[in-house]
Amino acid sequence: MKSKLLISSLFVTSLFAATANSADGVIRFEGEVIQNACKVHGDSADQTVDMEAVSVGAFKKVNDTASPRRFQIKLVDCPAEMKEKNVTIRFDGPSDSHNRELLALTKVSNAATGVAIGIYEEDTQTRVSVAGDSSKSPLHLGAEQELRFVAKYVATKDKVGPGSANAVTNFTVVYN
Repeated sequence: MKSKLLISSLFVTSLFAATANSADGVIRFEGEVIQNACKVHGDSADQTVDMEAVSVGAFKKVNDTASPRRFQIKLVDCPAEMKEKNVTIRFDGPSDSHNRELLALTKVSNAATGVAIGIYEEDTQTRVSVAGDSSKSPLHLGAEQELRFVAKYVATKDKVGPGSANAVTNFTVVYN
């Protein structure tokens, strides 16, 4: 009898403990499924930006930049349903181990050291972090739209070593 009472007491107590540990809150997921999206122009979908050769002497300290190169992503054929939308670009790729906002160089045996690639807005000062979004731009229907960016080498250490300085990023067009 005592063991049945003890088991019953433990069971009832565990029910109260479960409710005492429960949390209250709400998460809402909001979005939209669209029929069509803008197309990325063929020249922009797969491109190579020539960063050119740069001397290790161009980098005196961490965050020094060199070899700015402009590039763009062109959007075409944006459907009418997108007229009230803004667009951003999200660059994805491996981030540098010393600065997570920068794109890591491709790992090869002869890779440069102490340097990574930074992607910036057209103003050349506002950095777009790896896995972050660029500034919002309103969509322009019926016309080709160029989203302009600048890539620069960025020192991640006080001493930069010579070598191959290539990197790869994927990009996603984000509508909001």
